[in-house]
Amino acid sequence: MPHDPLALVLRLRRQSFELTQADLARATAAETDAGTLVRLAEAMIGDEQEAACALSAPDGAVEAFARWLPGARHRAQSARATLEWTQAEVGRTRATLSAARTALESIEALVQQRKHAAEEALARREEREMEDQYRTRAAMDDQLL
Repeated sequence: MPHDPLALVLRLRRQSFELTQADLARATAAETDAGTLVRLAEAMIGDEQEAACALSAPDGAVEAFARWLPGARHRAQSARATLEWTQAEVGRTRATLSAARTALESIEALVQQRKHAAEEALARREEREMEDQYRTRAAMDDQLL
């Protein structure tokens, strides 16, 4: 039984599209997580600064905050860099998804065109067969008369 190569291409395009959708979901989740880490890091710096500057803060709180702050800023900057990377990854994945969608739609359109052409060819063949049957009957009727 011959295999239709177009059916194989269609199946592969669908798989590619579905895999890219899953990639986009993962990239979006990573972006959300990275955004959460940035907000937490920045909130922690604000909270610690507020606590160190409070009138009720113990002696040495400002000095402890000053020692802690560079590491906290580094972690916040790292979180922002991760967020920027994940945002770029989401953009790249959206572009890939768009290309996969376009490729899938073009193959689906080609499949539909071929199906329509096959249906038209079948209709023409059936019409010819009916015309042939009509001519055969008409010829038989002419012979009987």
